[in-house]
Amino acid sequence: KRNLDEVRSQINSAIRFIMLISIPCAVGMGVLAEPILKLVHLSDETGMAAIMLCYGAVSIVFFSLSTLSNGLLQGINRMKEPVKNAAIALVLHVIVLVVLMLGFDLNIYAVIFANAAFGLIMSFLNALSIRKYVGYRQEIVKTFLIPGLSAGIMGVVVWGVYHGLLYLLRINAIAAVLSIVVGVFVYFALVLLLKGMGETELRRLPKGHLLVKVAKKAHLLR
Repeated sequence: KRNLDEVRSQINSAIRFIMLISIPCAVGMGVLAEPILKLVHLSDETGMAAIMLCYGAVSIVFFSLSTLSNGLLQGINRMKEPVKNAAIALVLHVIVLVVLMLGFDLNIYAVIFANAAFGLIMSFLNALSIRKYVGYRQEIVKTFLIPGLSAGIMGVVVWGVYHGLLYLLRINAIAAVLSIVVGVFVYFALVLLLKGMGETELRRLPKGHLLVKVAKKAHLLR
C-alpha cells in the first residue's frame, strides 16, 4: 500500500517490544549465570562456564535485534539485504575473532566476544538498510535507555535477593527461581514508572488487559 508512516510505526513497535524483553533477559542471564547453570546442570562445578555465560549474555540483545531486523527487511520486500549484510558481518566477525585470539590471547573467550560482535554488526547494517528504504530513524530513549536503566537496577535487586535467599535457605533452586520472579516485577514496575511503556503498549502484550488492571491497582499507570 506504500503507507510508509504505518510501516515505520510497526517497525518502531516491533523493535521496542523486542528490546523490552531481550535487555532484561541479558542482564538477568549475566547476573545469575552461575545460579542458572547450577539449576540446569545440578552441579556446583560451573566456574568457567558461568564466566562464559556472563560475558556472552549481551549477545541476547544483539541477536534478538539482528533476527528481528532480518524479518523487517524481508517484510518490506528487501530479501537480499539481510543476506548481503550477513556476508559483510561474517567477514568482520572472522577478523575480530582472529585479532582477539592472536593479538589478545583470549582463547575461548575470543569466540564469545566475536559472536557478540557479529550480532552487533548485523544489527547496525540492518538498521542502515531499514533507514535507507523506509526512512526509519531509531528512537533511543524508550527503546534502549529506559529498558537499559530499568534492567540495570533490576540486576542489582536480583543479585541481592538471590544471595539473601541463598544465605537463608541454602537451596540454589528456590533462591534462583524466586529472584527471577522478583526481577520480573521490579523490571516492569520500573519501565512503567519511567514512562518506557504506556497503557496502549501494555495491552498489546499477552494478557495485556490483565496487566493493565494490575498496573493501575499498583498505581504504576494512571
